[in-house]
Amino acid sequence: HIPASVSFNGKTYAITGCTVNCLKNNFKWTAAFTVDSASAFLCAEGGVLFNKDKTRLIKYPTEKTDTAYTVPDSVKTIGTHAFYEVGSLTTLHLPEGKALTTVEDQGINYCVLLANVNIPSTLRNLGTGFLFSSKITSAVIPEGVEALGQGSLAWCHNLTRVELPASFKGTTSSILYSCPALTEVT
Repeated sequence: HIPASVSFNGKTYAITGCTVNCLKNNFKWTAAFTVDSASAFLCAEGGVLFNKDKTRLIKYPTEKTDTAYTVPDSVKTIGTHAFYEVGSLTTLHLPEGKALTTVEDQGINYCVLLANVNIPSTLRNLGTGFLFSSKITSAVIPEGVEALGQGSLAWCHNLTRVELPASFKGTTSSILYSCPALTEVT
């Protein structure tokens, strides 16, 4: 449970967000989030943590047992470590033709059972480790994406096909590292 505020040394502080370390490590064994309704900055829906207006998905609980999840249409950004090491997801539905434009660094990363993910045409910014170590078999990167971050699509042992857009200008290292089934890159 995340309260609206905390007190320390006689002062009260509003909780406005979470550090990267907290998102990656401290919430590692979380099954669901709840947020005090008085919070002006955060909210939770279905156990998933968002900013107040649900334009940013902050953290999907790593211990949530659902095998499929649909990101709400209001989400513009999937934050750093939002889906880091989520153990049960096999299907992730990203909203198509809506607001989603950005998946930050390691936003969808180490989801080792994730086999089905649609990559919407609205995405423009894909951070490092995008879909790293997932079970996807193909990936079509949307037009408008100019680069992929380090480790994007790496260690995807079932990946057989990747299609890059005409807008693609380059990459950092290791985007397709250790993809032994890969037979086609367009």
